[in-house]
Amino acid sequence: MTCGQRKKLERQALEVTARSRNLAKYTHPNTVYQWLNRQFRQALLALLGGCGARTMLEVGCGEGFLLAFLAQHLPQASLAGLDLAPDATRYARAQCPAAVRLLVADGNRLPFKSSAFDVVLCSEVLEHLTDVEPALAELKRISRRYVVVSVPREPYFSFLTRLAIWLRQAEDPEHVQFWTRQDFARLVQEHFAKAKIGTCGIYRLALCEVLG
Repeated sequence: MTCGQRKKLERQALEVTARSRNLAKYTHPNTVYQWLNRQFRQALLALLGGCGARTMLEVGCGEGFLLAFLAQHLPQASLAGLDLAPDATRYARAQCPAAVRLLVADGNRLPFKSSAFDVVLCSEVLEHLTDVEPALAELKRISRRYVVVSVPREPYFSFLTRLAIWLRQAEDPEHVQFWTRQDFARLVQEHFAKAKIGTCGIYRLALCEVLG
């Protein structure tokens, strides 16, 4: 990243920080936050690396931190991302390689034909939705092989978040869904016939196979 690109990101960060908890999470100076983010990215990479994906879409990509990481480590994959927030996608455009396709769109009405991508990723999004059914249906519709979903690992995530808020190291993430291990397994099994569920720190990840 050039000096000019870095300064552009810094300016954009000032514009969106007040509205984006995702940006705050990935740029937080606390070493625990940084460690958790690194562990999660590595776990996600290990999961996706075995998929052999040629095309991949991240739904709810935010400022593009995961896309930039995946572009570096999965150069064989054609990557795309979308988010509902224009400010977030502009920030993502500044830090992702030019080959990564980015657009502003609603996750409940994805502008792609069915079976458009080998893998569809949705990370730390579903917990913010009052109704997750339309989003899951769309993720499944546009995937040809796999849907990868990550959500907070409850009840541990909520406990640590309350502690971080008390220590003034975090803000309320404004989640409306709180899935325990059993709840999340039930949710995934209702939509996918085959899924592998694992944990990484305070997150749960599911690799869900889309069967024709």
